[in-house]
Amino acid sequence: AWLPEEAINHFHSDFRIVVDYFVHKRENPDYRPTDPDAFKHVDEVLKLLSALTHDDRFVEMLDEEGGRPRTMCEVLDRVEAKGEAKGFTLKIPEEEQEKATQTFNHALTKVETTNKEQPPTPTTGSEVNALWRGQGAAPLAGFGAEPQQIAALIVGGNWPNKRWSGEKWGKVAEALWEKGVLPVIFGAGEVDEATRDEIFKFAENRRVPIVDLVGKTSLLEAAHLLKDVKIAVGGDTGLTHMAAGMGVPVVMLMGPTNKERNGPFLQETFAVEVGRDCKGCWKRRCPKGEDCLGAIEADTVIKVILWRL
Repeated sequence: AWLPEEAINHFHSDFRIVVDYFVHKRENPDYRPTDPDAFKHVDEVLKLLSALTHDDRFVEMLDEEGGRPRTMCEVLDRVEAKGEAKGFTLKIPEEEQEKATQTFNHALTKVETTNKEQPPTPTTGSEVNALWRGQGAAPLAGFGAEPQQIAALIVGGNWPNKRWSGEKWGKVAEALWEKGVLPVIFGAGEVDEATRDEIFKFAENRRVPIVDLVGKTSLLEAAHLLKDVKIAVGGDTGLTHMAAGMGVPVVMLMGPTNKERNGPFLQETFAVEVGRDCKGCWKRRCPKGEDCLGAIEADTVIKVILWRL
């Protein structure tokens, strides 16, 4: 995906089409191939794409009725159709949606700013919905900015070795805010509250507004807010999987479990796995006493996030 144009031109036949796609997709996430060239070796191309992306939808096309795809554009059309068929939609009652809006408004007024006399301005329901969908801005007094988008930081993990440090979450929050994206923390329970406190401690002198929703939403309220965020970042835990299932762009941090089995739904490519030989050990606690996800640096995760944004 990082090859220069002159290098791409050295490839021929089917592999050139594949390489060209990944290079342009890295540069523009909305890229759609227009190359009319048909694949000469369809089986091999689909198996290669499946291996590169850890996505079985490519090889499933080999046995589909109606023939096999012949161009890259046709391949992607079929992949997207499969994703829509496999996805799910939550029907959230209107009262839960209203509660979610009120909860966010209340949390927004509690955001610490450098201007203690002027806390963030509560927004109307329509403004909150527009902000969550990236269709409008909400004023944050004391920060001199109006975020256009929301990022969900899902800090929980029911296994001790699925959790990441508050300081590294704080660095992610800072990087998001620098791009005009408002970080919102999701979680529940004492452990997640402790992580949240670490994040706030890191952000205290950095003028980074962080909205705290830890322990403040029901599952349906969280789902209503998550479904329209720009991106969700989290470990191998329930809310992260929920976000992925609803089609939200996800970056998942993984250590004791592996992305082939537990990665984000149809987004396994964006799982950031720990660089340890023992990764995917499936142990709730590290038998070596290591901080499993501690080997994943904030900068690594930030690069993947910014690429997805």
